[in-house]
Amino acid sequence: MARELRPHGVVYYSEDTHYSVTKALRLLQIRGIKMCSQKNGEMDYGDLQRILKLHQDTPALIFVNIGTTMKGAIDNLPITKKTLRDLAISEHNIHCDTALSGTILPFIDSAQPFGFDHGADSLSISGHKMIGSLAKRENITGIQPAGGCVEYMGVLDTTLTGPVPASRRYSFGTP
Repeated sequence: MARELRPHGVVYYSEDTHYSVTKALRLLQIRGIKMCSQKNGEMDYGDLQRILKLHQDTPALIFVNIGTTMKGAIDNLPITKKTLRDLAISEHNIHCDTALSGTILPFIDSAQPFGFDHGADSLSISGHKMIGSLAKRENITGIQPAGGCVEYMGVLDTTLTGPVPASRRYSFGTP
């Protein structure tokens, strides 16, 4: 979705991001820049700021981990948003990979913010753990459908892996 909205954007992700992200970037032919992680697996915000500063004129597509695979680290979405504001990078998208912790955090008191209400533009949740991917409706309405209309489902194919049948869609507030 972010590539369609910002075709010249660069994806920024930490070294603790799941390996499938670099594979997806290669398959989708999107430029990506790997940044350092802290010892706990959380992104290194100083490195994020340093790298973004070098590329301020390019749309930033930030990949935020909400529970890394090996360490369970949760990147800080408010710090990420503040970094973008401080560098005056207005053309950006933030994707939160909530594969590990996204199905748990909504039920934890004082959980770290990670959803649409806190600045995420899209979320992914592992299908084998719960469900698929979420995005704000306003961000996908203008995207040319990747595979046109899937007639037997009656929906547009707007994702890499195909649409989710209506019987398997879930509501997470007002995306």
